Amino acid sequence: MTTPIKTKFHHVLDLVQEGKYSLTQRTEESFDHIRKVRSWIEPEALRSLLDLTKIAPKFYIDDELYASLPADDIEASLGAMVQAGVPILPYPQQLIEFDDEGKTRTGARVRNLVLLMGSSNAEYPYVAFVTRLIHGGSVKDMVFFSACRIFMAIKISDGTEEDGKGGKAAAGTPFVSCQVTPTTLLDDVAAPQAEMKALARRDFHLDAEVSTIALGIAAVLLNTRGIKKERIDTQRINRKRASSGKALVPEHTVIRIGHVYGRDGQAVGVSSGGGRKPTRVHWRRAHIRGIRYGKGREKVRYELIHAVLVNYQDGDEVPVPRARVAL
Repeated sequence: MTTPIKTKFHHVLDLVQEGKYSLTQRTEESFDHIRKVRSWIEPEALRSLLDLTKIAPKFYIDDELYASLPADDIEASLGAMVQAGVPILPYPQQLIEFDDEGKTRTGARVRNLVLLMGSSNAEYPYVAFVTRLIHGGSVKDMVFFSACRIFMAIKISDGTEEDGKGGKAAAGTPFVSCQVTPTTLLDDVAAPQAEMKALARRDFHLDAEVSTIALGIAAVLLNTRGIKKERIDTQRINRKRASSGKALVPEHTVIRIGHVYGRDGQAVGVSSGGGRKPTRVHWRRAHIRGIRYGKGREKVRYELIHAVLVNYQDGDEVPVPRARVAL
């Protein structure tokens, strides 16, 4: 069975073409306000951002896998990768897509599309641009571009540093530190600065959380045991879209749970959906292990132990009984 199309980037392009986009993300705001904020977006900056996103490798994170990712373990795994000298971002730029859990009060779904890149800022070497697609429900589909860009660095806390999300990180623990820059996409342009800063302050904590998750996904999930990566070919569907003048669906990779490892260390295959019970999955964080070697085992080298999906138990994949109705 062919995996259905999972990316929503082509839908973003269609909505931008139709003028259904803004710089703010709140669906309950008036359309007059949305039109006003949309006018702050420089067309050239928007085109540059979309062109950059078009060429970026695209990854969609399956809902079941996303639900199994604890934020603290993601940050700990990122810290272990930094200590081991493992590259954090696999590509110069990459687009990470995942859905918010649940729906909005209007019944719509929220798709996060996070473009991750390396930064020229030595203190904060990663930067994220957050786009949200609101689709379905009782409101019209809209694209909302963030009012800020998020610069990120992976640090080890001394116990006094802000973690970038309104709190302090415990001493000795790795965390993702975030810095916000109010922006209308790629450039700091002449939008009303006071209003831009107010938007950025309002959106910062949510954007920082989404960006941290995306950074962890890009770095950690692509190096996690038990992950299944499926490349989606879009040639067939694009023939029809091209003839109707719509944006082409880009090739993308769906990342889902492929195997879960039991207590005996054996991998057990998992098939998402299909009328089966959801698998109880625990995501074991990546960590550094010291390995002694040499004469008298006096030397120590440090090795990265990759993250792994664990906690398979017998019966997790038993099909759910079908309900029978007497006629």
